[in-house]
Amino acid sequence: MQDLINAHERWEGERLDTREFERIVSACLDTWAPGSIGAAYAWDLLRQLVAPGAGRSLRA
Repeated sequence: MQDLINAHERWEGERLDTREFERIVSACLDTWAPGSIGAAYAWDLLRQLVAPGAGRSLRA
């Protein structure tokens, strides 16, 4: 989970490109059990990433 949090922070700080961030999120989803807290966090990031008007910041 820490890897995903770090990737999110690097992506927001523009130190990680969007494709790499998407790859990391997808890898986490492939690894974590459905319904786990980590998977829920990853799905939330992915939903926000593809939302209309989503920029670099996914924070509300």
